[in-house]
Amino acid sequence: MTPGPTLRSASLILIAGFLGSRALGVVRNMALAGTFGAGPELDAYFAAFRLPDLIFQLIGGAALGSAFLPTFANHYVQKTQESAWRLASAAINLFTLAGGVAAAVCFIAAPAIVPLTVPGYTDAGREDTVYLTRIMLGSSVFFCASGLVTGVLNGRHHFLLPAFAPWVYNLSIIAGALLLQGPAGIAGPAWGVTIGAGLHLLVQLPGLRRIGMRYRPAAGLGTPGLGEVLRLMGPRILGLGSIQVNWLVTTVLASGLVAGSLAGLSYAWAVAMLPIGVI
Repeated sequence: MTPGPTLRSASLILIAGFLGSRALGVVRNMALAGTFGAGPELDAYFAAFRLPDLIFQLIGGAALGSAFLPTFANHYVQKTQESAWRLASAAINLFTLAGGVAAAVCFIAAPAIVPLTVPGYTDAGREDTVYLTRIMLGSSVFFCASGLVTGVLNGRHHFLLPAFAPWVYNLSIIAGALLLQGPAGIAGPAWGVTIGAGLHLLVQLPGLRRIGMRYRPAAGLGTPGLGEVLRLMGPRILGLGSIQVNWLVTTVLASGLVAGSLAGLSYAWAVAMLPIGVI
């Protein structure tokens, strides 16, 4: 096995990845604004992120940083590689399945749930938000899997593909906004979100082969280490859940303002978070 990158080289890879991703994020917002302006269509688009984001953050996001990664690294270093690969396979399978079940439930219940998040929208606006939410729900399933794959690769000191994956995601949304807006309208970038999430996963899969991961289809709850991951997720879920509640309240309030308010707020937030995200 080749040695892992030095701290300097790993940092440079991550910095380049984040800088490129954030720059593409600015281009993405420019493409959205240039194509659709700041009006009711984009309001519905940004509001449609609430359910998919909630699913990913509470399942995939909570499992990744403080829960899965240290447990996986500990198994790989202090136990056996075989134990680490069993844990990685079980975690990927379990959290992808959980994300899929949650997405399916939300897809069915979207006409009842989504209008509660945008009470100030017109009937047409709520219908658009439901439609776009259903398109984007597939992204949460892909991200639940992709987040765990990122954790496995980072745990084995492989940073290039995880750093490049967000580029592909942003490029897919840009393509959806510019190339699909004619036949699909605002659904173009929504499809770009789901397709981009799938590509976010696919571009990382070759890295698993490179680090020698031995995948297994089983997802037994009795897999050594999986219980520790689930236990560590608790505090993380509380923190990420509070952020999602803040965004939900913001969406509810913005839905009662003039058309374009939620789109404008989303643009402003992306710019404000640019230096924080990079550093």
